[in-house]
Amino acid sequence: MITEAIAYPAAEWDIQQDTAVRHGLFTLHPIKGARTATFSHDLPKDAVKRTLPDGTVELEVNYISAFQKEEYSPPEENLKIRADVFYTLGMYGDPSFFWVSLARREAEYYEKFIGKPKDVHHETERLLTAGDSDETKLRKIYARVQEIRALSYEPQRSKKERRQESLKENKNVQDVLNHGYAFANETNLVFIALARSAGFQAYPVRVASRNRAFFVPERLDPNQLNSLVVEVLIGSISRFLDPATPYCPDRYLPWEETDASGIRVDLHNNKIQKTPAPESKDAVTRREGEFHLDSDGNLGGKLSVIYEGQEALRRRLKAIDQDEAERQKELEEEVQHWLPHGGSVKLLAAESWTMSAAPLKAQFEIQVPNYASKAGQRLLVPVGILHSSSHHPFASTRRTHPVYFEYPMESYDEVKLELPPGMQIGSLPTDKKIEREGNTLYQSSAEKQGNALQLKRTLKMPLYYIPPERYLALRQFYEEVRVSDEQQTVLKLSPPGDKP
Repeated sequence: MITEAIAYPAAEWDIQQDTAVRHGLFTLHPIKGARTATFSHDLPKDAVKRTLPDGTVELEVNYISAFQKEEYSPPEENLKIRADVFYTLGMYGDPSFFWVSLARREAEYYEKFIGKPKDVHHETERLLTAGDSDETKLRKIYARVQEIRALSYEPQRSKKERRQESLKENKNVQDVLNHGYAFANETNLVFIALARSAGFQAYPVRVASRNRAFFVPERLDPNQLNSLVVEVLIGSISRFLDPATPYCPDRYLPWEETDASGIRVDLHNNKIQKTPAPESKDAVTRREGEFHLDSDGNLGGKLSVIYEGQEALRRRLKAIDQDEAERQKELEEEVQHWLPHGGSVKLLAAESWTMSAAPLKAQFEIQVPNYASKAGQRLLVPVGILHSSSHHPFASTRRTHPVYFEYPMESYDEVKLELPPGMQIGSLPTDKKIEREGNTLYQSSAEKQGNALQLKRTLKMPLYYIPPERYLALRQFYEEVRVSDEQQTVLKLSPPGDKP
């Protein structure tokens, strides 16, 4: 008697293509006597699925429109019309039975690698001190595990060197601690072993990374689960961590593993699990500029950019496989995108590339010829200095797919603009505050401080998945933001004898 639920992919039918399909017939000749199950997404109502007397499975469709690509969309795998056929054994209707059954089977391998808490007790004793709080214990274990050489993240040149080293295979946690290197999943299993030795309940959790696809329980394909994170219980509260990701602080997961579903892998406490949703405070960009404007309207000065949380982690991980010149080029191109056409950027310094807890900081020198427009004795100065890009991702009034940002975010700008000698402010732009659902916020202000203009701007976008029916409200918000960023201040020559 089969007591487990097992499924194997038999066919993957990508029905919707980049060009329209007038007629499609998809056919599977299954293994004789095999049972099959079909998962489909967004099939048209006139699609015909049939099973022939010999067991052949057919799907017939007509007039499938071309797939429409849109900026800021969810993974295409979750959007395109598709169907998948699986061979199944022991299935009883509820797909959750398949996933918890998979969790039990995989737990046997993981438990063998993790071993017993006593196997690593000496390492735990070395790390921890009597009286440590639960948070302190986890933080110390996390720091220790992040010292392990991360083979999964080594650049190409290091992979070649690794082959020459003839590194030994890790068969268990103790091997990892002895060797000092590991692949990503192995590193997280070391964390679990040490956490259990310290008295915690800790579990491997396999999830579907949101950068590739969302988890769909009805689709019986274990390959959906392409990432491994750690769940630790502190009392009844679950904490999710990924110490295997270099430079990832212990406060959060990499963005693609947040709000991600999958399975807790355990022999007895297995279940379909979901990691916490990300928050905007975990992805912050701060821009601080000191610029000057000359009487011809040319702008120049220094810009400091501070990336925190997910913003820093994303850039640090990409930089692992880049040399210094590539890092510089990427940072300069990003700032260049914020400026009007013709602006130039030079990176002066960047620091904290290989740190987890500290923000990533970069300093730039920028020049923007003809930033302000001359009109007789006046200069018209746009106040959105760092938001002058003409690109508007939500210009269209129609939307097919949901809007999908990788993560919620916050940005804060403070700019001091020194005015040309002999000129004074004729009019200031209007302060603006726009609030929408879910604490979505835009706020901008401008004030005169001596012979300078002090500009402040805040943008908080806590939403990262907006269904099509709410698109117009999102578009309206960004349209109001654009209009506010395009406001101008008017400078005029000071009358003789006037002080600026």
